[in-house]
Amino acid sequence: LETMVTSICSVYDTKLFYSFVKHCLRLDLIERSTGSDVIKACLERSAETCTSKLPHNMFMLILFKAREDNLATEDDFNRFKGRAEVRRKEGGPTIKQMKETIDANTKHIDGLELNMECLRKQIDTLYKYVDQFNPKSDDGLKHKMNRRRRIEAATS
Repeated sequence: LETMVTSICSVYDTKLFYSFVKHCLRLDLIERSTGSDVIKACLERSAETCTSKLPHNMFMLILFKAREDNLATEDDFNRFKGRAEVRRKEGGPTIKQMKETIDANTKHIDGLELNMECLRKQIDTLYKYVDQFNPKSDDGLKHKMNRRRRIEAATS
């Protein structure tokens, strides 16, 4: 049974598996604690597949039945219910649209940051160029003196 739990891919698999485990419990083929552990593992896996309304509703029916049959405690019930709610809301169209918008905005912002970095580099280069030929700046004075020295050296 525990090996079969890993094959749970949807809430509908859990529904079939729940019926099978419940039948095994009625026939005393497995202990109640084992059945409870297996059902909890199934519920944990299938809670992650509740990405729309129909699977979520089916999951909630199975979860209520598990609580009613004392295969899941109240804490388990609340934990699985919360996880399924989160997954359903994450899979909703509003959240998907918001996520896509946020991702697009993030890419746009990253592009703007790269453009800003390029502009900063160009402005820094421009400042250096202006300082080099500004007669009042230190670099401008050095450049002017170097030019004079070269001219003097060439004429001497």
